[in-house]
Amino acid sequence: MSRVRRHLVLGVSGVMLAAASVLAPAPASAGTTGETQSQICDPGGKPPYYSFSGKKPIYIRAKNGRIYGSSGVTLSITKGVSKTIGGSLTGTSSAEAGAIFAKASVSLAISVEYSRTTTTTFGGSWTVPDNQDTGWLEVGTKNGYTFKWQRYHYRAPCTKVIEAHGTAKGPKKTAALMFKHS
Repeated sequence: MSRVRRHLVLGVSGVMLAAASVLAPAPASAGTTGETQSQICDPGGKPPYYSFSGKKPIYIRAKNGRIYGSSGVTLSITKGVSKTIGGSLTGTSSAEAGAIFAKASVSLAISVEYSRTTTTTFGGSWTVPDNQDTGWLEVGTKNGYTFKWQRYHYRAPCTKVIEAHGTAKGPKKTAALMFKHS
């Protein structure tokens, strides 16, 4: 809806004072179809719509990627082991995960996915120190992201209705594996 801005300027004792702007609707021009507010708010396309925010890089451990041992034990993960770096999603079922991660990848420019299976290209080992009762060695990736998501639609006139929201985390499509221990 177009509007015309009018300014009122008053002179008092030789000093110019500007009064507050007054907004008035402009008359409809000939040939205009008369947009409704819901058309102005509607982002286009078919609902539901999604929005994403708060992306942060994170480390994600591979599922079943951690092994434990007692003091003095050498823990090893060999080369060529296939590991799944799984993401997570709150606020909806995992059936919607594909849509959320695909749209988040475009919106946040992060190329993230819900789950990625990859193979270790090198092995890793670590010996639990004698002064530590229990230790662990794991494989994961530092190439993960977490973000917030929202699914919504508009109800006329221009009311945003949030259908679902939550958080998600997942690895980048090119996530490289790394080893951690403690």
